[in-house]
Amino acid sequence: MKIKLNGLKGAPHEVAKISGGVTFEPEIGWWTQSEDLSVHQSGVAFEDERDAAYIPTLQKTGTPVSKEVVTEAKRRAVELGLDHITCASGMWILSETGEPQVETIWIAHGRLSDRSGLKKLASYIRQEANQDCVAWEEGGKLNFAAGMAA
Repeated sequence: MKIKLNGLKGAPHEVAKISGGVTFEPEIGWWTQSEDLSVHQSGVAFEDERDAAYIPTLQKTGTPVSKEVVTEAKRRAVELGLDHITCASGMWILSETGEPQVETIWIAHGRLSDRSGLKKLASYIRQEANQDCVAWEEGGKLNFAAGMAA
């Protein structure tokens, strides 16, 4: 379940250490998804049924993703029916250093009647944006494409 972070116990970098990552969206604020009960104490659970694709702006090397790749990923998302695009921030803990990584992300979201294209879009983004992992949502549940073949 998604958890909207509140107060000092909900400090994004502290929650990211426990949950693996947090997202900031202007309309929601900081949130995460976790089954860990200690994370639930950091905020308030909320329901969300959207479908979404997460489009990064930094490659796993730290260099920018090309504008062409970001534009094409957005176009493919809209083509699927994810016609709302929000500029957001993502923070997660790097597996190799344990340090937090923060970047601008684009979240293309909507409600799809056919979700079959979401995994293919995530695979495209993972490959073309040079990522170890890419997130997408199905019915509000966050999924991760780590090591998924393009």
